[in-house]
Amino acid sequence: MTINSKQFLEVRQPSAMGGRFVENFRDKATNYRRTIRLVGGFWQAQWDFSGETYDADYGRHWFYNRLGFDMREMIGGFTTWRGMVDEIDLYEGGMAMRRSLMPVINAVRAIYTDGVGNLYEVAAWEEDDLSIAKYGRRELILVMDKVFLAQVEEEMANTLAEYADPKPVFHSVADSSEDKCVVRASGYVYSTNFQYITIGDGETQVDTSTYITNLITTDCDLLSTGNIAANTEDIIHGQDRPTKVWDELVRALGVRADEETPPHTINVTNENELDYFQIDVNPKYYWINRSLQAHIGGRSGINPWMVTPGVVRDPAWGALSAPASSYLQQGNDVLLEEVSMSDDAEQPGMTSTRFEDAQLASLMGQGSSKNPLSGLSVTDPAIWKYAHFFAGPNTPQRFIDWLMSPAMQRAGAPSVMPWFGSPYRNSNWYNENYWRDRRRGGY
Repeated sequence: MTINSKQFLEVRQPSAMGGRFVENFRDKATNYRRTIRLVGGFWQAQWDFSGETYDADYGRHWFYNRLGFDMREMIGGFTTWRGMVDEIDLYEGGMAMRRSLMPVINAVRAIYTDGVGNLYEVAAWEEDDLSIAKYGRRELILVMDKVFLAQVEEEMANTLAEYADPKPVFHSVADSSEDKCVVRASGYVYSTNFQYITIGDGETQVDTSTYITNLITTDCDLLSTGNIAANTEDIIHGQDRPTKVWDELVRALGVRADEETPPHTINVTNENELDYFQIDVNPKYYWINRSLQAHIGGRSGINPWMVTPGVVRDPAWGALSAPASSYLQQGNDVLLEEVSMSDDAEQPGMTSTRFEDAQLASLMGQGSSKNPLSGLSVTDPAIWKYAHFFAGPNTPQRFIDWLMSPAMQRAGAPSVMPWFGSPYRNSNWYNENYWRDRRRGGY
């Protein structure tokens, strides 16, 4: 167990409702784990209230009252993870109920055609102010065909009535399941997928830094701009179709001078500010004696809860030349794109584009081969995760490839694979019904 004695898990009211500190629940939470990504920053967290000391009334209080609350992991006064409580499962008597913010819609308008194909737009938003104050503004533009205005207005009203408040829904039956409460939170970068962009015309160009600043300032109510690095490469300003802020941020991250130039990324900070910066290719950590160190010669290691994405160098391989197309400095550098940590882990889980936990350990001197496919059976589903790096773009797709697709990632699917000792291995993340429940269409 690596529960840090100085670690606090705090929950606070939503900022729009005062932001008041409620409690530190570290001593009540079990099985706590969370992830941080290079693109986005604080990503997802999950914990239980369970075991012999579980208080059913306490679990019910969370279930009915704490969706939308602000959650913070803190060590030594520093916020090491922050997000919004967005899904809670309550298990009682073998039955599980769920309240989730995933389907919530509290601002709706519409685009529609009439019986002869004329295109119209309902420009004014219908809104639920209380839901917006609790959960942040979450927009939906309905697209309807061959309808009258009265039908459109009725559908808008029905949508708000159905989805503005997260109602308890039946989730599953498990006779042997213990009574417990399972809570999930998502980093505030998720709020970039709540609203549509309103800036630009889809034709003119601006520099990328200005565009990102405009997106966050105008169309992302829960975030503000932080440090926005200069990127003078031009990008089309806006879209001519309904597009969420997240999609435009992803498009902007693809704008770079050339392949040898380190790309930019975004992070949402512990102050809910969005930073835009070029990836630092200097080593952030060194892999020495099977652990992360802050510098060569280090012996004490690093608090695993403090590890964040960045470049790791294994000095045991010497100064290997980086591939010609790489922006990394050396061939023995690895860019960690996701870091996960959990109560039962001694080291953080580390994920890069090409390698995940087991393969990364092999590459960094814990195995006999540098081949990321070494030791895997051809029937192992992990083969299909890595095969496209070797077999080209026509490699057959498998379920896990779809789970890793941008659309599913935006829907909340994890990028950590279940077969390499991931803390998510036995969780609902890999239950087919779980991600089907989260599906909201469009992928």
